Amino acid sequence: MLTFAGQTLHLREWERRTGISHTTIIHRLDKMGWGVERALTQPVGLFKPKGGRSHWKRKAA
Repeated sequence: MLTFAGQTLHLREWERRTGISHTTIIHRLDKMGWGVERALTQPVGLFKPKGGRSHWKRKAA
């Protein structure tokens, strides 16, 4: 179970709502140390560049 924005849901439900797999969410929280908000809202395969830029970029393959 994970709580975000006042809602407590099972990881599978967060997966359905966000389109981010539950394994990716777990990896982001446990292995990468991300906060819940970032883990559930940052698009997969994208990153926010350093230096204060406000747009997302796709990671190089």
